[in-house]
Amino acid sequence: MPLHIRGIFYYPSTFLSVRLANHATSWTGPLMNPSKRAIFVCLAGALFFYYAFFQMAIFNSLSQDLLVSFHLQAAQLGNLSGAYFLADAIVLIPTGLLLDRFSAKGLMLIVMGLCTISTLFFAYTTSLSVATTAHAIAGIGNAFAFLGSMTLASRFLSHKRLALGMGLIITIGMIAGVVAQTPFTLLIQHVGWRHAVMINGLSGVLIWVFMLLALKDKPDNAILPQSTQSLSLIKQIAKVTRNPQNWICGAYTTLMYLPIVILGELWGVMYLTQARGFTTTHASNITSMIFLGMMLGSPVLGWFSDKITRRKSPMILTALLTLSTVAWILYDPYLSMSSLMALFFALGFFACGQVISYPTMAECNPVQLTGSALSIVAITLNLGSAITQPLFGWIMHWNYPASQHITQYAPGDYNSAIIILPVALILAIGLSLRVRETFCRNDLMSEETPSSATQV
Repeated sequence: MPLHIRGIFYYPSTFLSVRLANHATSWTGPLMNPSKRAIFVCLAGALFFYYAFFQMAIFNSLSQDLLVSFHLQAAQLGNLSGAYFLADAIVLIPTGLLLDRFSAKGLMLIVMGLCTISTLFFAYTTSLSVATTAHAIAGIGNAFAFLGSMTLASRFLSHKRLALGMGLIITIGMIAGVVAQTPFTLLIQHVGWRHAVMINGLSGVLIWVFMLLALKDKPDNAILPQSTQSLSLIKQIAKVTRNPQNWICGAYTTLMYLPIVILGELWGVMYLTQARGFTTTHASNITSMIFLGMMLGSPVLGWFSDKITRRKSPMILTALLTLSTVAWILYDPYLSMSSLMALFFALGFFACGQVISYPTMAECNPVQLTGSALSIVAITLNLGSAITQPLFGWIMHWNYPASQHITQYAPGDYNSAIIILPVALILAIGLSLRVRETFCRNDLMSEETPSSATQV
């Protein structure tokens, strides 16, 4: 790569704004306590993840409006939503490679800017193709947000705090899931869905400015492991794809996350209103409990895994508990609103067992390949989501003519499609039994690994 192009990636603050870069240095300069610097860096990455996750989570509140505004069928709505996951999955390997080779800060700032612009386009377009493209760009943003924040966490946090730190980053993302339910539904009712999405887009500008001031590529005086630029792209990809634990953890995460994809991100509100008879506001209250459960479950289960120095057994246990919770929700037709809120909270909490797969993968790979390795789990997760959301809609529409525009489905249509969830969780239990126990250690770390003195 030419030096002048490479310089853009390595020195993004100079490329974007010298004045703001100098201000950023005062925030994260040498005088800042390392623990505070780690908090600012991880928080900036987490807010990027929050914003990107929010663009996906709002579809649960927007689903009915989108069906009407764009004259969609259920499968078409699934395709529109699935564009986010498909784009995310496609760019994940390149994202991981770029993050391992170039400035994470520069890449994250550029992509966050594109993500914000695409959200504003989505708010005003009347074209389905433009809306799909804009939502796909948000999916690309999620790839950089997730892998970037996790990569920086692995650089700034010690292994004894890594699962907790990653859990807290995901918790902040889950706050987006909560805000995207009832609060965003109420905003839509007050100003309309297009103005609500516009407000959402403008909030991205504030997050971008904070990222510029707070992000940093590595701790001061840290000596990172040998750069992946000494490896060819082919060798780098081969090294992570040949590790079976990456694929096992990736598939486990995907299957454990499907209840969130189906009930929390797209079909939950429609399922509760059309199959269970709740109002839209009550339904969004219920689905928001999934994300509240994840907000608590991510740090608690991460802390618990760190505390007992085990990864495998918590993954097995949470898979069993998630399956039990899903079965209770789906096959008890007499559940009250309060019971469903409690069960959706439990579902979000137990599904966070998938969070433990991220430090597991970080510990099963050389530290200099963390971004590339984590891209494997993210690829499987997003491909699973991109396939499952339209598949769910296709199964629901099975009993209707392909060209018929349906906005109200029968309870039996949902019951036929939702069988996907227990099947997926049974498979997750089987995969968790094949996870290698790392005992919270990375045995692949060499003397080139950064000293723990540079980590918090």
